[in-house]
Amino acid sequence: MTRTWPALRDAARLGLALRGRGWETRRGFIFGPYYTRAAALRRVIPRGEIVAIVPRHRSDRDLAMFCIYAMYPTPARIDDEESARRIPRPRWVIVVDQSSSDVLTLSSR
Repeated sequence: MTRTWPALRDAARLGLALRGRGWETRRGFIFGPYYTRAAALRRVIPRGEIVAIVPRHRSDRDLAMFCIYAMYPTPARIDDEESARRIPRPRWVIVVDQSSSDVLTLSSR
């Protein structure tokens, strides 16, 4: 019980802090500036446009997968160099690079 009490206390405090806030605000609070940036990019992309999410490095693939969740309801797919040769890239491309200060970069063709 002693080991779980701090976690329970912190979860209760977090729940109280988020009470009454909207979903987007809650997600931004939990996931931090990354989710806020993804939400801002989602607002820029026109409705119904497909987005290619390209991990810059192999280590960026996990964050790229999470980016699909963050971009919802915008249709998104993971795109790498190999799949880009088989399927043409969509007009909108988000590059995921954790080594950069701006983790998500949007470009359009």
